[in-house]
Amino acid sequence: MIVSGPLEDRRAGDNLSCRAMSILPTESAVCFSLCAGVLLSLALVPWGQRAATAAQTRDTAAAEVQRQQGIVDLRQRDLQKALNHFRSAVKLDPRDAQSHDYIGVILGDKGILTDAIAEFEKAIELNNRFPLAHYHLALAYERAGRDDDALVHYEEALQIKPDFIDARYDLSTLC
Repeated sequence: MIVSGPLEDRRAGDNLSCRAMSILPTESAVCFSLCAGVLLSLALVPWGQRAATAAQTRDTAAAEVQRQQGIVDLRQRDLQKALNHFRSAVKLDPRDAQSHDYIGVILGDKGILTDAIAEFEKAIELNNRFPLAHYHLALAYERAGRDDDALVHYEEALQIKPDFIDARYDLSTLC
């Protein structure tokens, strides 16, 4: 089926003139339109999917803002504010491995090792190629007296990033 002619964007109320590609019932087509001299692209997806995708994009962007603010707070050593920002980021984007790692760092700094370990494990579950999360998990395991587990994660961090000096040093002091 070929779609051509005006397309109405119900959210903006604009009448966009375009010619779309052919679509199969399960596929989306991209419609290109020249509007005020600017090339726009509009994905022709069902409204519910479009709204869900837009909400997910907004949540990811909002999570990034929360994570960046948490980093600022962490540098200022305001751990509670930083923790709140990182937790907000995780609520907005549960797949944010970096925020899980930062939460673990703060909890570890507060001596709450069980929760810190859980956060590092979650970060690794979301991104198993995240050397810093492996390193932080190894440090937490070492503090908890779980040297064998620490050894595994120091080695994993080094496998991912061979020039990770801190991991190499801490591994050498563990052995």
